[in-house]
Amino acid sequence: MSGPLVGAVIGNNTVSGPSGPSTIIGVNVLPGTPTSTGQLATVTVLRDGVLQVTLPTTTAGVNAGLAPVNSLVGAIAGQQLGQTTQSLTNTLAPTIATVTKTVSSITTPLLVTVNGLLAPVTQPLTGTSGALNPVTGIVGTLLGTIGTTLPGGGTTTPAFAGPLLGASLGGHSITGPSTLDTLAGINLLPAPVGAVPAVGTLTSVNVLSGGQVIGVTLPTTAAGVNAGLKPVVNLTGALLGGQVGGTVGSVVTQVSPVVAAVTSTVQAIANPIVSAVNMLAVPVTGPLLNPTGPLAPVTGVLISTVTTITGSLTNGIGNGGTGGILAPVTGIIAPLTGGLGGGTTGGILAPVTGIVGSLTGGLGGGTTGGILAPVTGIVGSLTGGLGGGTKGGILAPVTGIVGSLTGGAGTGALAPVTGLLGGLLGGLGR
Repeated sequence: MSGPLVGAVIGNNTVSGPSGPSTIIGVNVLPGTPTSTGQLATVTVLRDGVLQVTLPTTTAGVNAGLAPVNSLVGAIAGQQLGQTTQSLTNTLAPTIATVTKTVSSITTPLLVTVNGLLAPVTQPLTGTSGALNPVTGIVGTLLGTIGTTLPGGGTTTPAFAGPLLGASLGGHSITGPSTLDTLAGINLLPAPVGAVPAVGTLTSVNVLSGGQVIGVTLPTTAAGVNAGLKPVVNLTGALLGGQVGGTVGSVVTQVSPVVAAVTSTVQAIANPIVSAVNMLAVPVTGPLLNPTGPLAPVTGVLISTVTTITGSLTNGIGNGGTGGILAPVTGIIAPLTGGLGGGTTGGILAPVTGIVGSLTGGLGGGTTGGILAPVTGIVGSLTGGLGGGTKGGILAPVTGIVGSLTGGAGTGALAPVTGLLGGLLGGLGR
């Protein structure tokens, strides 16, 4: 995983990010240079218009947009569940693409119309030297001040490999190979010679495995606990961004000595007991701990059962379009969209798209022939039809007042206020 699930930018400040291949949704608010882009959706507010929403409208686009979900499940729960989730998203992608295409066919012309109607008002606000620039600056200073007060806050989003929990059944890896991001490793039943056990950075547990009836390892030093909890830091950063991940890392560093004091006490008490149990049980468990001993058939049956279940889930989901588990879902969606991907003819949504078409006049701008034509005419007369609302229109006095207040360059009537706020916030930032 690389990049937070949700990337957020306010003005020129990256609140969660930067966005990356694992970012599902990107949100951008207020004018600014950095941009957060989501694989599934990107939402922009008060930047180049009032509102903009971008959605994938093809199966390939939806598959790419949902890829971070597959990576997340695989990273946390292991490769097999990740593959099952991928099969699920691959099956649902055509249906979801039909829905997003239908939604886009409704929202895109509507948003184009709304943004076009409000452009005379929003352009003076969101332009290069618009009236919102002082607000953007103040927000940026506040976010910067908060960022410097958070312990360990960073801007680099860590990668997370996973799985968070590693599990091995008789030497058969259920969750995939352990990595440096595996917090806990669990091994159940004897494994054949050469099998790689599941190992965790914080703890590893053996049950009738590794020549032990029971075995548990824990770090007993502050450095060991800190390293052991690194997967939690990396996962938090990968999900929520480097800012939050850095803060969690700093907290982990602070509490590691306390946790180490607890784990060392537990180990001091438990180790003699565990050692005694393993030693006394050797006459009974010796044959059981042999990979070819009496437990071998049980291990084989369990591995076969797990493999069959995961395979059935994957194959059953993969046939979701025709008789599979997901057939009822795809069956419900098809009548809604009319089976046309656009929802414009014959489907239940056809009246909605028809209304939107009549509202916008079929032109995306709602300026000619549509029901909104009188509205656009009124707005045009208000703004003088110049896009800036600065000459000839009824709003010209208002825009003139706004211009004199903001000055566009720090020389307007609000300059003392913005200067005072800048001084106060600048002092906080230091």
